[in-house]
Amino acid sequence: MNETECKKLLKKYSNSDEDFARVLAHVEAVKNLALENCIRLLSMGTEVDMDLVTQGALLHDIGYFDVNHDNKPKITHGIIGGEILRKEKLPAVALIAERHIGAGLSKEEIEKRNLPLPKKDFIPVTTEEKIVADADNFIDGTKRISKEEVYDKFKKNVSKEVADKVLKLHDELHNLYN
Repeated sequence: MNETECKKLLKKYSNSDEDFARVLAHVEAVKNLALENCIRLLSMGTEVDMDLVTQGALLHDIGYFDVNHDNKPKITHGIIGGEILRKEKLPAVALIAERHIGAGLSKEEIEKRNLPLPKKDFIPVTTEEKIVADADNFIDGTKRISKEEVYDKFKKNVSKEVADKVLKLHDELHNLYN
């Protein structure tokens, strides 16, 4: 699926032109950062599926439209996106959508924080999943933010433990670049 087809799919599930424009601007920014990181990894000899990263970056927030429309908890957008993407016969992209929240969510975290999610692990496993999750963490709306801003945002909005985990994922990928 090329970029144009991804954007058409995103539009198909949007509720309004305004919501579509907002989500599209965000996912484009995530895609741009994710592809920069892919290029770094490829230059270091790490195999990366750039097409999958592009699709995952553009479609990782497809579940937001349903969340906004039905007033569901924001954290459920990854699971909803996974369901949509499986229905659209994009199982690898569905995993990216489900696993992109922060640095992923473990079954234990879901239970401990009593999150409205299935009680199972949603941790990024593949390099492509990690690249999209990391890029999403470093984009606030459409603006790139610093490592310190990412840490502060997760510490303030979730917990120090989650902020540490987000930076650990970032450092894991960054170490592959060097």
